Amino acid sequence: MTADESRASKLLESAVVGQRVTRVLIDYSVTLEFADRAPVCRLSFETPFSIVLRDEMETTVTPGQLEGVEADVVRLFEAVVQSVRVDTGGRLVMELEGERRIDAGRHGAYESWSFVDDDGRQVVCLPSGGLAIFGPRATLT
Repeated sequence: MTADESRASKLLESAVVGQRVTRVLIDYSVTLEFADRAPVCRLSFETPFSIVLRDEMETTVTPGQLEGVEADVVRLFEAVVQSVRVDTGGRLVMELEGERRIDAGRHGAYESWSFVDDDGRQVVCLPSGGLAIFGPRATLT
């Protein structure tokens, strides 16, 4: 794990673990909003990602093309985050209550996922799999 992956994991952990998904926004991206406590946080997926149920049923979600998977995305509403990490190559893994997991890897041509909070902290998964980390507390170790 690189230093950026470690910092990104810590930033996301401190922001969303224990939080509930309070809004699901669907358009050409899928955005989860967490507003149980300040600061409000948003996690957006702009390229295909997976929702896995009990390590056996996997649904691939392609933002902007949700036909047939809308219900799986909407069921993320009010889910509580149990853990989150950023693995090698920018892969984001978020464990949710009810034995659900979101798995979002890098995309070779686009920024696949991004996190932002109202304090201005931001993490973006770059096409290379690297991470761009911005904001007032981005240098936390």
